[in-house]
Amino acid sequence: MELVLGTTAFLVLLMATCLYLLRSTKHTPQLPDTLPWYSRKGQPFIIPDPGLKPQVMLPPDHVQWMLQLPDTVLGRQADNEKLGFRHMTNLMTKPDPVITETIRKDLTRNILKQHSDISDEIRRSIDATMGTEDSWVEINLIEAVETIVIRSHSRPLVGLPLCRSEKYVSAMRAMTSSWAKGSLALRYVPWFLRPLLGLLMSLPYKLYKTRALKIVLPMIIESMSNIGREIMDPAFSSESPDNFIKWMVTAALKAKSTAFTTPEDAAERFLIVVLALDSTSVALANMLLDLLSSKPELRYYEALRQESEMAFQAEKDWDDWASVNKLRLTDSAIRETLRLNPQAVRSRQREVLQKDGLKLPDGQHLPKGSWIGFSPTDIHFDERFYPDPETYDPFRFVAGNETLELEQRSISADVASKERMSSLMVATNKTFLSFGHGRHAW
Repeated sequence: MELVLGTTAFLVLLMATCLYLLRSTKHTPQLPDTLPWYSRKGQPFIIPDPGLKPQVMLPPDHVQWMLQLPDTVLGRQADNEKLGFRHMTNLMTKPDPVITETIRKDLTRNILKQHSDISDEIRRSIDATMGTEDSWVEINLIEAVETIVIRSHSRPLVGLPLCRSEKYVSAMRAMTSSWAKGSLALRYVPWFLRPLLGLLMSLPYKLYKTRALKIVLPMIIESMSNIGREIMDPAFSSESPDNFIKWMVTAALKAKSTAFTTPEDAAERFLIVVLALDSTSVALANMLLDLLSSKPELRYYEALRQESEMAFQAEKDWDDWASVNKLRLTDSAIRETLRLNPQAVRSRQREVLQKDGLKLPDGQHLPKGSWIGFSPTDIHFDERFYPDPETYDPFRFVAGNETLELEQRSISADVASKERMSSLMVATNKTFLSFGHGRHAW
C-alpha cells in the first residue's frame, strides 16, 4: 500500500510538472485567472509552490517600496534556493565581491572598446552555425543560438583563439545546459527533498564542469602568474590582452581575496559567470521563434531587416556602437519577447529576515521567513500597462509605431540619452520585470 501511494504521488507530481511546463510555453498568464484581480486592485496575494513554500506576490504599487528595503531586511536566500546554488554547487550563495566588481567596473567600462571584437565574433559565429548560402539550410535552432551566444560572449571573457575552440564551446554548452536542467528540476520538488535530488541532479553538471575547468585552467594559471609578477615587479609587463579573466585575477590578487587562493578557485568562480549565458540563449531563441511564427502579412521580419540595412550601410558601421543604438525596432522586438516570456515566473524573490517580520504598505504583516516577490506574467499581461497584452506586437515599445514609417524609425547617433537608455531592453521598471528590477535585479 505504501509503495502504491508513493508511486501514485510521484506520478501526480510528474503529471502536474509536465502540464505546468506545457502551459508555460504559451503566451498566456501563468497564474490562475482570479489572481491578477488582486494585483490590479493594489493588493498582494499568495500563490502555491511545488516546493511547498508559498510566496506572497506584491502588486506593482509596492515595487518601489520593496526596492528601498536594505539587504538586512530582505535577503536573497529565497532566490538562491530557487536557483539551486545550495544544492548544485559548493560555492557560496552570496555574490562574490571580486566577480561583482569586475563585471560592474572592468567589463562595463571596457564594453565599448570590446564592441568591435564582439561584433566580429557575432558575425563569424552566425556564418559558422547558419551558413552563408542563399538557399534554405536546416539547423537546430537551440544548438545554433547557444553556440552564437557562447562564442560572442566569450570573446571579451577569454578572447581569441579560445572563444572559437569547438572543444571550449561544446564544454560550456554542456555545462550550462546541465545546470539549467538541474536547477529547473529542483524547483518542482518539495523543499525537504531538494538536498537529496540536488546530489543526483548535480552529477551531470559536475562532470561537465570538470571538463570545462580543464580547458580554462591553463589560461587562469598563466594569468595569475603574470599578474602576480607584475604586482611584485612594476617593471615587468606581460602585455597580456584585456579580457575578463585578466581583470578578475587582477582584482582578486590586489584585494588579496581568500576566495581566489588557487587557480582552481578562480576557474570555478569564472564558470559561474558563464552559467548566466543560458538565459541569454533562451531569450534569443524565443525572439526568433516569436518573429518567425508571426503572420507573414505583418512583415515584421522585413521591417527589422530594413532597419539593420539602414544602420549598417558600410563595413565600418559594424564597429561603431552608435549603429547599434539605431536599432529601435530590434530593441522593441527583444523587449516584447521578454514581456511574453519573462526570464522568471516570479521575480526578485526575497526572504523576510527581520525577527519581528515585515509590515507591507497596506498594513498587512508578514512573519520572518516569508517569501515575497513580484509576478512578471501578471504585470506583463495587465491591460492597464499593455493594450491587448496577449497579442505579439514586436514594435509595441516604439512610440507611435502604428503610424511611423521605417525612415522615421532610423535615429541618429545622439540617441544614447537618458530618455533613450531608460527604454532600452536592458532597462527595467515596475511594469517591465523580465529579469527583475533594481539592485541585484533578479
